[in-house]
Amino acid sequence: MERANSIAIPRRRAAIAFLVAGIFAALVAGAPTGRAAPPKVVWDNGVAAQVPPPGTGVSVTADTVSGHQVLTVETAPDGTVKVKDRGDESSDAHEASMASGAVRGKNPCPTCPTECNDSSYKLLSYKESVGMTWFFKRSSAPSNIGASAAQSALVAAANRVTNSSNACGMSDQVSAVHAFLGDTTASSNISKDIRCLTNDNQSTVDFAPLNGPAVTCAWYSVLPGTDEVSAADIRISNSMKWTTNPGSRTCSRAWDVQGIGAHEFGHAFGLGHVTSAHGNLTMSTYGLPDCSTAYRTFGKGDVKGLQALY
Repeated sequence: MERANSIAIPRRRAAIAFLVAGIFAALVAGAPTGRAAPPKVVWDNGVAAQVPPPGTGVSVTADTVSGHQVLTVETAPDGTVKVKDRGDESSDAHEASMASGAVRGKNPCPTCPTECNDSSYKLLSYKESVGMTWFFKRSSAPSNIGASAAQSALVAAANRVTNSSNACGMSDQVSAVHAFLGDTTASSNISKDIRCLTNDNQSTVDFAPLNGPAVTCAWYSVLPGTDEVSAADIRISNSMKWTTNPGSRTCSRAWDVQGIGAHEFGHAFGLGHVTSAHGNLTMSTYGLPDCSTAYRTFGKGDVKGLQALY
């Protein structure tokens, strides 16, 4: 059920939140003179985004406990707020994929086109045309993996995107680049209940409590002729069982950090979800089977989407 738009102030970075809130004061009817109204939050099907300042947008693409969700909120330079891409995209990724007969091999969806015979892709409202610089909060890494292994898996995932890694014989014609800048004490600006909070202009990846497997929040410009990302945060649930060695004989009910990372970095670079009918593509809502490396390499449609952006 859709939740009504609400008024909320995130606990952390309260000072920044109040400064941002001041931008919206003139837009709130009846607001007392000289007193800033708190920033608005748009909710839809279990995900939310704090309304961004004029001239900017925010997009949330999430794997939640109830399904894959996408929500985009843009504020025009004149303060007009536009909400789009609302709605439930599919059932839950992991449990549904296993129940529907997903396999751990190269093409986890046995009834879908193979990854190299599926040209489907969907684009979001932004791109990283000047490159993505990002940090990883090492202290958040799951203890069973360790910070170094988790970091290596995430860097490899970002490389998968910028190198358009695939098993379809498609050459790398994608100009996207990224630079990993190391450890950070900052957390991603994403709450447990899957809200994109205030943009701090730093792209951060972390593990933390989350009502779903993973989510990406991207903040970007909507000024005429621009769609450039200023920051993209990724949060991965720390309550799920993750692995960096899904091919191990001892792997059981664990999911590949590099695979989910490739999916989420795909969002950070502007790729949206394609439906579960395209279940052998990395950006599909079909879901990554447990103990599978299937998402590490992109399919034909994933690569075509990157080529369309870069």
